[in-house]
Amino acid sequence: GEIIRVGRFTVYYRMADGSVGFLQPEPSGDRLIAVTGDVPSSMKSAIKRYFDNESTIVPIDPSGGAAFAQLSSREDLRDKFEKGGALMWPILIVGLVAIILGLERMGVLLMMGTASDKIMDKIKEMATQGMYAEAREYCSTKSRIPTCVMLDRVMENVGATQDVLENALQEAMLKQMPKLQRFLPTLAVLAAIAPLLGLLGTVTGMINTFHVITMVGTGDPRMMSGGISEALLTTQFGLIVAVPIMLLHHFLERLVDKIVLDMEAKGIGFAVTLIKNERAAEA
Repeated sequence: GEIIRVGRFTVYYRMADGSVGFLQPEPSGDRLIAVTGDVPSSMKSAIKRYFDNESTIVPIDPSGGAAFAQLSSREDLRDKFEKGGALMWPILIVGLVAIILGLERMGVLLMMGTASDKIMDKIKEMATQGMYAEAREYCSTKSRIPTCVMLDRVMENVGATQDVLENALQEAMLKQMPKLQRFLPTLAVLAAIAPLLGLLGTVTGMINTFHVITMVGTGDPRMMSGGISEALLTTQFGLIVAVPIMLLHHFLERLVDKIVLDMEAKGIGFAVTLIKNERAAEA
């Protein structure tokens, strides 16, 4: 490959296949070896442009290799998960359960939807003409829409007083609520459990770290910082899991509110239509 040295700070290489990276001397100073670790893509692009004489700007390392040590010590998600300890698994399970429940609720609520104005106009038209059987049959074909299910229940009380119709409307809405809010409280609980599990893991890790300090003292600061860092991984992972669950829960709650508002508005409007029909028939 090709090698370029930039002053006393940095050495670059480019292989025949086009791959580039940094070189650094061995402790003995006899050889240059490739720097291990994941070099950022922006640095690789700058090195390639420098080799091709397309740019005079190139990253250098004035730290004497300290920056390369940081690149070499980077950990991937799997390494962090293993260092977090046993409580990382319950947090992961909480996240997976929340994803399953959230996707199920999202699919169900989006399929339910709201009754369009076209559907409501057709139901009101049939009810105005006294075709209640046909209107109920039409509602049964739209059983996936909670508003249509509610109107079907209300039409069972055609001819009753206004109070009876309003009570029937309220009862029909209440019967739909468990179907709409299913698993939402569970998602809220999971969103609260994830960071608590992370905090528990951090507290447990800190206790173990201070136990080690009690046994061997504070002679090695790296030992303490490493233990504290590992202890904090569970809190980080717990928050990473909890935040999306909270956002998903909020989104699903807004979907439920939209459907409930649609049921209330169109249910009251339909009840008014029934009352007007009865009064017109009596006149």
